[in-house]
Amino acid sequence: MPFQAILYLTILAVATVISIMLAFYTWQHRQTPGAKPFSLMMLALFGWSLTYLIQIISPDLASQALWNKTTYFGVVTTPILWFLFSLEYTERKNWITRTRLIGLFIIPIITILVIWTNDAHHWFWASDGKLVQDGDILLRSAENGFWFWAHSIYSYLFILAGTIMVVRALSHWPSQYRGQMIWILLSVFAPWIFNVIQIFKLLPIVIDLTPFAFTLTGTGMAFALFRHQLLDLAPLAREVIIDGMQDGIIVLDPSDRIVETNKAVHHILNIPENRTLIGKKLADAIIQWPKLVKHSENASKIEDEIALGTGADQNWVGLTSLPLQDKKNNNVGRLIIIRDITSRKKAEEQVRKLSRAVESSPTSIVITGADGNIQYVNPKFTQVTGYTIDEAVGKNSNILKTDQTPVGTHDDLWKTISEGREWSGEFCNRKKSGELYWELASISPIHDEDGNITHYVAVKEDITERKRAQESLIIAYDQALEANRAKSRLLARVSHELRTPLGGILGYAELLRDGMLGEIKEEQKDAAISILQSTEYLTTMVNELLDEAQIQANTTILREKTFSPAILLEHATSGFEIMAEKKGLGFATFIDPNLPENLYGDEHRLRQILINLIGNAIKFTQKGEVRVRLERHTPEHWILQVTDTGMGIANESQTAIFEPFQQVHTHITSENRGIGLGLAITNQLVNLMGGRIMLESHPGQGSSFSVLLPIKLPPQEM
Repeated sequence: MPFQAILYLTILAVATVISIMLAFYTWQHRQTPGAKPFSLMMLALFGWSLTYLIQIISPDLASQALWNKTTYFGVVTTPILWFLFSLEYTERKNWITRTRLIGLFIIPIITILVIWTNDAHHWFWASDGKLVQDGDILLRSAENGFWFWAHSIYSYLFILAGTIMVVRALSHWPSQYRGQMIWILLSVFAPWIFNVIQIFKLLPIVIDLTPFAFTLTGTGMAFALFRHQLLDLAPLAREVIIDGMQDGIIVLDPSDRIVETNKAVHHILNIPENRTLIGKKLADAIIQWPKLVKHSENASKIEDEIALGTGADQNWVGLTSLPLQDKKNNNVGRLIIIRDITSRKKAEEQVRKLSRAVESSPTSIVITGADGNIQYVNPKFTQVTGYTIDEAVGKNSNILKTDQTPVGTHDDLWKTISEGREWSGEFCNRKKSGELYWELASISPIHDEDGNITHYVAVKEDITERKRAQESLIIAYDQALEANRAKSRLLARVSHELRTPLGGILGYAELLRDGMLGEIKEEQKDAAISILQSTEYLTTMVNELLDEAQIQANTTILREKTFSPAILLEHATSGFEIMAEKKGLGFATFIDPNLPENLYGDEHRLRQILINLIGNAIKFTQKGEVRVRLERHTPEHWILQVTDTGMGIANESQTAIFEPFQQVHTHITSENRGIGLGLAITNQLVNLMGGRIMLESHPGQGSSFSVLLPIKLPPQEM
């Protein structure tokens, strides 16, 4: 066999063997990024080289045409597999989806169909071809059709896209990967060069040099695999490592020019991302942060924390500046690492604030472990108990315990906090000196991330003085109650003892006034009338005192029976018409026809209420009129209302007049005797009946007293 033929066939055979060996080796490492598509690409190259080898040794045109068609199974798939390898190797695998993968192979499949049906349409080859002599070898040559060029353009696009991705990735690799990068680039560009020579017939040769170029590709890839660990040491993409870091990285050359940086620098230093920093002096690039520049000028390693900005916009960064040296210890630049520590600084400041608050707290704060042993006490604790911090820490909290605290208190405490709930209560504890004191405590459990109780926090207030004050108040209150009861008993006794002689005085005065004891002179009659009026006033006062004493002693009993509201109104107003007429006042009464004819209640006390209100209205009215109304206010309530046009009552006095022995002092009040019990008794009687009294009054415009009572029907009518 001629030497040229042996050379061609030897090169193709070597390429074929290298391709299948690489395919087999990389498939065994298919978990490595890029290994699967690389293995399949080597398998496609194996098929391409092998079929082309068979084509060359085929003796006739028909055999060569058949094997020429067969080579295109490898030809059309190799660019796509190279593109997929580039995607995975440069960490863009997420782009590959099932739909896109199917789409990538549509044109290659159509190309295969066009090739194998070319005799019917001649789209791929415009003619059947002929055998052409190339040295010692006969090779099939045919004119290319339009689909051949469509296929070539499609294949070149994917080879170009994959090459660009690989070259861009290689440009960012560190120096230790340079050897790997050079071999890969040589392997990538060799088929390009030879394929362009073949397609565009740049050299006067018939044989397709592309399979031979793939011998170089296989050799280069093999050297990268075994010498530089192409797939075993595939460098991570720079975007994942450097730009993905949360810390800012700035690399300076010996002239303090920035030669490398990452996205975190822009974020931490608030520099727009579209602003270029590489190539600038550090002082010019971050001119707004002179403190950072100054700290970075030190020749040795420094670590510091720097505040950037002021007020609410202030941020904190942790700075580490390291000198970069080569193997001969020559200074080749600096590495600056900046970390945003604003959150940590704010947390530290918050801890300091809380610590100061705890230290200066006016209440005792104690932190114990889950076993109750004290781990921390604040200064207030030492002030209250007399124990120093060193004396308290490590001791159990029961060093303060006394038997003055109820037994169940401590049991309830531990049960509550052991269940993870907060407990509040009082303790009687003992100080270091032995003195007893009372504390109001709130104790809460502290949980870890798993929900387990690790500590207890007790916030305690010394309430010893408060407890003493409460005890004093209780004693004083009991004494006041006893004094009030004694007063009520005294008033009741005095009032009872006064009624008998007052009744005698009143009777004899009436006999004298009416001449029943003999004829008397006019002056004597006037004296008898004065005695009679004073006695009546004194009797009224004694009756009011007796009522007040009974009410205060809770001995007042309502004597309820059936009564007529109409008769109640008639009896209560009897005599008041004459009193009003003597003062020149109008006097009117009204009873609501919707009011039931009979009600159930204490008629005597109701008449007392009405007489008191009507008497006051006439007493404090100088002109105008007095009106008395009994009406149904709601289906469940009725109302007794007395309205006058008298002096009125100021707002600030309207509440006081219902208190015992309180009066509104005016010139009218001073002209009318009274001890200030009438309205107080009225109010208390109304409350006893389950009602309430309401006052509407304006100075100079009169007053309106309304007594609202529940409607009670007689038992036989209910």
